[in-house]
Amino acid sequence: MIKIPTPIMPSDEELMNFTKRQLQIHEGLRMDKWSDGLKMLSTPFLVIEIPKELFYSIVDYEKRDSNKIREELDKIVGSYFVGDYEKSFFKLITRSGKDLGVLPVTNAEDILDQMWSSMRLFDDMCYLHRDADACKLIIRPFVDYNINNEWRVFIKNREVVGITQYDIYNSYKGDINEMLHRLTELIALTLNNTDLDIFVADYYIETDATKSMKSHLIELNPFGLSDPCLLDYNNMNCQIATHLYR
Repeated sequence: MIKIPTPIMPSDEELMNFTKRQLQIHEGLRMDKWSDGLKMLSTPFLVIEIPKELFYSIVDYEKRDSNKIREELDKIVGSYFVGDYEKSFFKLITRSGKDLGVLPVTNAEDILDQMWSSMRLFDDMCYLHRDADACKLIIRPFVDYNINNEWRVFIKNREVVGITQYDIYNSYKGDINEMLHRLTELIALTLNNTDLDIFVADYYIETDATKSMKSHLIELNPFGLSDPCLLDYNNMNCQIATHLYR
């Protein structure tokens, strides 16, 4: 007979301490706490506060009335989906549902579908719901990004230790020298507007002057936890990793 160990449930205090540790990891990174200077480097976004009780009911939805949850969430977020935000991209203060792909949302039902389908979102909500200040959604106008123009920059001790394409499958098709020039300018501006010593920054760099989408900061992420893409956390030494140089 195989003996199955008895599950040990963590105490409320242990769960709260876990939540605090996770939020500390994102301190200074979360968009709802960005300085005005960082906001100026990015595209417009809105922060929507969700009542802690509703946030928890979304996590515990199997024991709740999903239609009621949808109605309550729609009362809060429904009025935001107008104008430039009619079709939006949404994330929590920590992560988005990119494991589902980059999908737009147009209403509360779309948001709930992603929350209940994305492992990234649901995992984070399981601890975020314990802190009222963390129960927020970030929405920004949806743009069908050219992933080939996205770059991930690794900062340690306020110095660049690695730069990589976010697109790990296709060769970079832009002007690499112009890209580096614009990226360097944005990195300097980012450092001027944050006191963080170590972080990962994602940028969209457009070298085609005819395009309406301009170069900008997308988001900040924790160093060591974000996908290193074409790099390796154990071997970062001011590398620039693109398919052009592999």
